Amino acid sequence: AEKFRPTAAVWGARSRVILAHLPDDEVRRIYEKAEDSPAAGGLLPSIDDFLAILADIRLKGYAYSRSQKLQGAVGIAAPLFGAQGSVLGGLSVTIPDFRWDEKRLPEVSAVIVEQARRLSSALGCRGTAALYGSPNRIRA
Repeated sequence: AEKFRPTAAVWGARSRVILAHLPDDEVRRIYEKAEDSPAAGGLLPSIDDFLAILADIRLKGYAYSRSQKLQGAVGIAAPLFGAQGSVLGGLSVTIPDFRWDEKRLPEVSAVIVEQARRLSSALGCRGTAALYGSPNRIRA
């Protein structure tokens, strides 16, 4: 894949954490234009499976991906919310796969979620506890 080629919004942790907080009809419109993974040629899941993946992201509070947009890259992202409580974007880190230890996912994802919660609060979002849930909810 070309390094800076636009990719479908269904791939990668940051894209998926944003999609997880959009209405299903909007997700379906985006999904209809999606292609297979630009990094590894991974096949797009069915729409029902994709919606289940997004529901799991909402439950966990973060998204995690490996080699979805960029071969050999790991992504972890949490949503950013604005004053009205709608998703504005995502706070993410990308780590080279060869430097990543999956056992660190619970710790790293908890830090990203907490920082996203703090940034959302700075962006005017109130009630972040309801949007992010308790830290005990975060799981790998």
